[in-house]
Amino acid sequence: MELFIAQTSKLEDIQKAFHKVFPFLNIAFFNGQVKRDLPDIHMLESNAQTRIQDIRQSEKEGILQLSGDMSVENLEQIFHQDFDLNVQVLRRSGEKWLVTTSTNDLSLQQQNTMGSLSVRKQKQDWKAQDYNLSDRD
Repeated sequence: MELFIAQTSKLEDIQKAFHKVFPFLNIAFFNGQVKRDLPDIHMLESNAQTRIQDIRQSEKEGILQLSGDMSVENLEQIFHQDFDLNVQVLRRSGEKWLVTTSTNDLSLQQQNTMGSLSVRKQKQDWKAQDYNLSDRD
């Protein structure tokens, strides 16, 4: 997959394109270098109008090549080094989005699979909580 990063690219469009390929992952943009203990308050809101030029000073543009075997850490480094963008990959865990800093060595596909399994498990847990009225005494 290719992501074209231009000054006029919208954050939301980049997120949607990434999420389309990896439906259990998402990209969050930050206004500073992402650290393991970074609080959520530094995450940028990406509405329909927010463009790359609104969140950085450089004018670096180009194509970012994505593949499922790319590690999360590698993707985040490419965003930072090649495009001056601070991002963090988020993984779906049930109804929540988790920061993947402790599993950055895993590939995008591995992370996506983990997200898929967590959603599937949650759905199974919900079914297990249903009561079978015929089992009542």
